[in-house]
Amino acid sequence: MKSPYRAILTLMDRLSPKMRQRLYRWKTALTRYRFFTGLHPQIDPQLRVLGDCAYESLGDDPKLAVDLKPSRRPRGPVRARLLGAAAAGTAHPILYIAANDTGGEAEGVPLPPLAETGTPWATVSLPLSAVHLRLDPIDRPGQFHLSRLELTSLNPRDRLVRLAKKKGWSQLCHILGGADWAFSWTIGGDLAPTDDGAYKSTGSDPFFLLYPLDDLIFGDAERLPADAAPARLMPSGWVRARIDAVSDVALRPELYIDSGDGFGATPPRRLAADATGAEALIWLPRGIRRLRLDPFEGAGRIHLQAVTLTPCVAPLLSSFKNVLLRRQEWAPSRFVFDQRADLAWQPAGGLQAAGPDQWISRVLDPYFHVVPRANLAFGVDAEGRVDHPQAAAFPAGWVTLHVDAEAALGDLRPELYIDTGGGFAAHPAILIDIDAARGLGALFWLPRGIQRMRFDPLAGIGTFTLRRLTLTALSHAAAARRLFGRYGFSPPAPKAHAPLSHPVGLEVLIDLEHRLTPLPVTRDDSRPATVNVLLPTLDASIVFGGYIAIFNFIVKLRDWGYRTRIV
Repeated sequence: MKSPYRAILTLMDRLSPKMRQRLYRWKTALTRYRFFTGLHPQIDPQLRVLGDCAYESLGDDPKLAVDLKPSRRPRGPVRARLLGAAAAGTAHPILYIAANDTGGEAEGVPLPPLAETGTPWATVSLPLSAVHLRLDPIDRPGQFHLSRLELTSLNPRDRLVRLAKKKGWSQLCHILGGADWAFSWTIGGDLAPTDDGAYKSTGSDPFFLLYPLDDLIFGDAERLPADAAPARLMPSGWVRARIDAVSDVALRPELYIDSGDGFGATPPRRLAADATGAEALIWLPRGIRRLRLDPFEGAGRIHLQAVTLTPCVAPLLSSFKNVLLRRQEWAPSRFVFDQRADLAWQPAGGLQAAGPDQWISRVLDPYFHVVPRANLAFGVDAEGRVDHPQAAAFPAGWVTLHVDAEAALGDLRPELYIDTGGGFAAHPAILIDIDAARGLGALFWLPRGIQRMRFDPLAGIGTFTLRRLTLTALSHAAAARRLFGRYGFSPPAPKAHAPLSHPVGLEVLIDLEHRLTPLPVTRDDSRPATVNVLLPTLDASIVFGGYIAIFNFIVKLRDWGYRTRIV
């Protein structure tokens, strides 16, 4: 009896070549069909084969040929990723398509960073003339390991996520689990790779060119910043930008966009740096052609690990144009989603910059104007106002404030002032518990319609460090947990007090009664008059001016004929 597998093979052999081709197309459209690939070392003086999938790069441009099974060649959009690891740092491979087997007129796309696990998939649109593929696995000298190059077709879910991103359906992307936009990059200027997988600045304006892994186009790796770029799939609207990077200098990342008029047509989006990179909520327009990341200015080294943009559901649903009853706190998203806004600050009174994140207060009432960091792209005047229809509004309702700051003398006493149209004096100051702000966040209520906000870090003269301010509008569920306890929605039961074992008030009362009780003395008019000198102590080791004075006074009393007595 034949096995089912052998029976299927026998049936396939009886089918005509045309029917086999149809079945192949259906399989590649309905499943993630895996294409057979192999890596074949070319005669390259920059590449040495060490055996067991290990190689050594002797330069900055080693090459490998990609072998494909002739009858099963990929066409159109496919998923691609390269599995492996570099001996030091992270390698950024580039996949090239060549017009002929000699490698002439090749154009490449940057693949995700080389890693053994957790490597994201890149979507590459292979043209119909894709005959010869070439792989540049690493961009520097050093040893590395290559497991395999994986190429698969797109299944219906992949195609639906791709369509949702193209149409801007962020909610559908969240439901399907494909909301994140991962990016690859190439060095665009004033940067050079190092032997340990990092990049060092060689000028005053280092930057990376970013490419979405969902829509890599051949030629991205060779396209210069001044070249025209085609329109492509890019996120738009409110997105959360996240950069994972390690640098030996202070990160001051800025994201530049080009919608067809160049990178200088719009101001950059600034990101707030933290211990592992930088993050911010920013607004992106439609029709972005290119993205550019400037990590810092001047000299320095950076190890860029990942760049991710995630469209945000909560800001889109809680905008003033899409809320129920025109009230932001009744937006559907506020029931389940927190809305976080990273704040940017600019000195407004009595503050002077003293270095990266360092400030000096020279007056008794220093303060910053603070705005959502996304509003920096629209411009902020000297009074902290933003007048733009797409500007991010300040959160309202129950919010928490997280403060990453410290003072040289530990005298941080932050206050928050708000202006809803009548000036900062119209509302009392919100006192911030610095211990809570450094932990779970300081909890307080904000009204609707805030136009300006002011942050007073300390009251007085001093030096302090301010790294981050984050204002989070809590969802109704999160606010209930913070207000009514961590478990359930009922207020926590009052704690039972221990029995009164040390009645301090009674002790005070007894002491007062003792002090007011008349002394048990008997008057004796027959005794000569005596002056009693009351001293708390008599200690020869601490005799100084005060004791000398009272002793001289006693001697003088005796000279005048008075009897004296020391008590």
